[in-house]
Amino acid sequence: MANTAAMERGMIDGVPFPAEIFIETSNSCNLKCVMCPMSAGIGRKAENMKFEMFKSIIDQIAGIIPRVSLFLSGEPLLNSDLAKFVRYCSDNSMYTRIHTNGTLMSGQAAKDLIDAGLDELSFSFDGPTEERHMKMRVNSDFNKVVGNIKNFLRIKAVKHAVKPKTLIQSIYYPGESKETIEEGLRKLFSDVHGYETNVIPLHDFPKDMETSARVKPESRKDGYTAVCFVPYNRMAVYVDGTVVACCKDFRGKLVIGDNKNEPLLSIWNNTPMRELREKIAGKRYNEIPFCSNCDIAFEKPAVVSRRFPVLFSLAKRAAFEWIRRSDRGRR
Repeated sequence: MANTAAMERGMIDGVPFPAEIFIETSNSCNLKCVMCPMSAGIGRKAENMKFEMFKSIIDQIAGIIPRVSLFLSGEPLLNSDLAKFVRYCSDNSMYTRIHTNGTLMSGQAAKDLIDAGLDELSFSFDGPTEERHMKMRVNSDFNKVVGNIKNFLRIKAVKHAVKPKTLIQSIYYPGESKETIEEGLRKLFSDVHGYETNVIPLHDFPKDMETSARVKPESRKDGYTAVCFVPYNRMAVYVDGTVVACCKDFRGKLVIGDNKNEPLLSIWNNTPMRELREKIAGKRYNEIPFCSNCDIAFEKPAVVSRRFPVLFSLAKRAAFEWIRRSDRGRR
C-alpha cells in the first residue's frame, strides 16, 4: 500500500523501498518460446549467478525487501545452486518464488526446493494441448513437462508440504478463451491436487511483439493513460549485479546502477531512477524508447469497488508514512 500511495502521488524521490526484487539466477534458457525476447537473443553473455553475488544482495536487503523472485530472463533451474539460494532467503525470513518452464524439474530438484522452504512455484506451461504447447514453447517436451508437474505435486503431497503455493500458468492470445484454457488445464491435471491455474493475457514485451491481450488496439489511440507501477514496486538485478528499472528489460535498456559499485538500496532512489520516475509519473513514455510501446502504458485505470473506501485510503496513507520513516531510519 505504501508503494502504491507513492505511485499515486507521483513521487520522484524518497520512494519507499520496493516490495519485491527480481534476481536473475540465470540468463540462459533451454527453450525458444515464441512470446519471449530470449528467443531473439538478449545480447549478454550466458551465465549463472554465483552464490557469493547472491549472498551479497540478500545481506543488503534482508528485513527491508520482503519478496524475492529468483528469476528474470532465463530458466532458474539451470543454476545448480538454486535450492541453496532459496534456503538462504528462507533463513532470512524472505518470501521466495520461482517461475520455471518445468522441463528440468526432476524429482531431486522438487525435493530440494520444497525442503529449502520455497514459498511459491509457477510452472510456465502454456497448455492444455500438446499442439498448442509445442507451438508456443519451442524445444519443449509436452509429455515430459506434464509428467514433471504431476511428479512435483505428488512429492509435495507425500511430504505433506503446504509450501510452495503451486501455479500452472498459461498465456492466452487475443481472441482465445481464458475459460476454455482453464477448463483444459483442470482436465489435464485432474489426477493431482495442490495447485491453482493462472491464465494470463499475452503481454507485448516492449518492442518485441506487435500484439497484446492486455489492451485493445483501439485503446492506444487514446495515448498514454497509466502510470507504470514497476519503478515504484520492483527492483531487478542481473546475474552480474547490474540493476535495471524493469523486470521485463532483458537487454539492459534501462540500466540504473551496478551493485558492484553502489549499494543496492542507494540505487533505488538514485539520479537515473528519479529521472525515469519523473517521465513515467508525467506519462511521458515517448521519451523512454523501451517503454514507449509497452501495453502497460495504455491501460485504463482499474475501477476498484471497496467496502470501506475511506478506511482503505487512510490505511494506505498510514502505511506510506510508516514505511517511509522506517526506511529513512535504515539509510
